[in-house]
Amino acid sequence: MGTAGGLGRKGTADGEIPRDLIVEGLHRLGVEPDPAALDGLVLHLEQVLLWSRRMDLVKVADTRDLVVRHLLDSVAAVQTLRALIEKIGAPAPRLCDVGSGAGFPGVPLALCLPIPDVILLERSARRATFLKTVCALERRDGLTVWDRDLDGVARDGERFDLVVTRALSPFGDEAVTSLARITSPRGALLIYQGREDTAAHTRDRLAERFISVEMIETEVPFLAAERRLVIAATPRD
Repeated sequence: MGTAGGLGRKGTADGEIPRDLIVEGLHRLGVEPDPAALDGLVLHLEQVLLWSRRMDLVKVADTRDLVVRHLLDSVAAVQTLRALIEKIGAPAPRLCDVGSGAGFPGVPLALCLPIPDVILLERSARRATFLKTVCALERRDGLTVWDRDLDGVARDGERFDLVVTRALSPFGDEAVTSLARITSPRGALLIYQGREDTAAHTRDRLAERFISVEMIETEVPFLAAERRLVIAATPRD
């Protein structure tokens, strides 16, 4: 997609978040956040930068890179998720971000979508502590952290209308089975992917556990890289 077209300042390493870049990127994605949501998005990125000084959260070149590769990449699925929410027809959908890490995509999605309950699932105690701090600062009702393991959540019989994951590792057979188990019968699993061959491999693996699986291309504003979403629905018994 090229550069940001001169929007604002070039990304810096001093923690100053380019708000104008966020606003323009969201606009291109068809998302118009209210002032409180925009403040929440900036707050999240500020916390990511602050905590990244003492723990390995994300690797970015500067704040512009953080906005494009993480925030806008997360929000690029919003229109797809809106369509899924309408199709599912759940009056109060629950979304689970599996392996949330630094809060991507769960926190931006919680601030850009009218989903009552968004659960950030993170098994690392240190990262879960970071996420709990972000949730406390955001004060977004329904945004919570579960410092639990995916397999344990599946064994406990938890189900979600929407399950998203952007950086789940390892993505083995056990993880695929657990993702299917926590996706409700009328719900959907959405996995963020990059190159076509990688996404196709993921699609084929999910087809073993879901009746319907599709791969769609998506574009992230200002990011000159391939991005795709793999969407799986109707878990097999």
